[in-house]
Amino acid sequence: MLSRRDLEPLLKYVSSKFSPVLSLYLDVDLARPANRNRGILVAARALLAALREESDSGPQTAELDGDARRAETFLADYAPSGKSLALFCDASEDFLWHHTLPVHLQPDARYRPDPHVRPLLEMLEEQERYGIVLLDRRKAHLYSAALGEIEEHSEAFAPLDVSSRRTTGTDHLFSEKRSQRRAQEHAHLHIKHVASMLRRLQHEIAFDRLVISGPVEATSELHRLLPRALADRVVATWKLPIETKAPDLLREVAALQERRDSERQFTLIEDLIAAAGNGHQAVVGLERTLEALRGGRVLRLVYVADEPIEGGICRKCRSLSRRASGECNFCRAPLDRVRDLVGRMARLVSDSGGGLDRLHGPAASRLRAAGDPGAFLRF
Repeated sequence: MLSRRDLEPLLKYVSSKFSPVLSLYLDVDLARPANRNRGILVAARALLAALREESDSGPQTAELDGDARRAETFLADYAPSGKSLALFCDASEDFLWHHTLPVHLQPDARYRPDPHVRPLLEMLEEQERYGIVLLDRRKAHLYSAALGEIEEHSEAFAPLDVSSRRTTGTDHLFSEKRSQRRAQEHAHLHIKHVASMLRRLQHEIAFDRLVISGPVEATSELHRLLPRALADRVVATWKLPIETKAPDLLREVAALQERRDSERQFTLIEDLIAAAGNGHQAVVGLERTLEALRGGRVLRLVYVADEPIEGGICRKCRSLSRRASGECNFCRAPLDRVRDLVGRMARLVSDSGGGLDRLHGPAASRLRAAGDPGAFLRF
């Protein structure tokens, strides 16, 4: 499971003044047809070509070419297994760091003295961690899941007998009722112990959401015994059997996360469209978003991960334009072509400390219909 400790090689990396680090973020989700049949390598080459256009001529050009070749060599044999790839390369220092991620990150390429790790740090801060408990009257398994990985933390067994023995005959009726009552008491103690274990686990790893799975009677009683701080984190109650394996459990959690993320995105886009319609510090549409970006007003950019569209950037004032050539509307200096205008907008927002929301699914369709991209504004 990726953690801040895993990023230490990047956070502590010291590059040479004459050999910056290539930081490359790629969409590798094979659910997108554009990423199949070497599409990932094609997209990487487009990002690298745009990066070369931005770079000044000089000694760094040769260094960038070397780092780009090293990255392309890696990608030629790369087998995608997630949604995004983060790759950092300094070929002259024989440095290569990569990690496949189960979340979508904005495709980007940077060539700077230090690795561009901000997207990874933000991802770690924003990604929700799930606590999961599988239980019945006899056993319980506690897990946590985040960033596409799952870890089992502990296992609990009822310390006392929770079975209720059936007997026949009126002479044994009282004994049977007492056995059933004892079994219920022991099951209650077991579930109470599981609730205590969950409290300790929450203290240790601070999960954001909680999923409970098991028979209705057991899950209902556990929910009742949880403290308010944990009960408020419960987002789903399932009926999976106690024998459910970790990989199957992880798939269920991933599907739940995807549904919740889709719902969050759709709520976000409805709020954006409503705010823009009322003139409340939001805009939709490329021209209006470009205008807000030029004024430094974009707090959060909301956009769709479609095919890149071309635009231009002013050689003098660095304003972005929908036009790929001609003169800047503000200072009349020439425009240079930008291969991915929305990607460049996302980079500027990120560099200024703003946030990014890259939409998929129904939310993306909704934004396209209203005007892609859009933005929440600072003022």
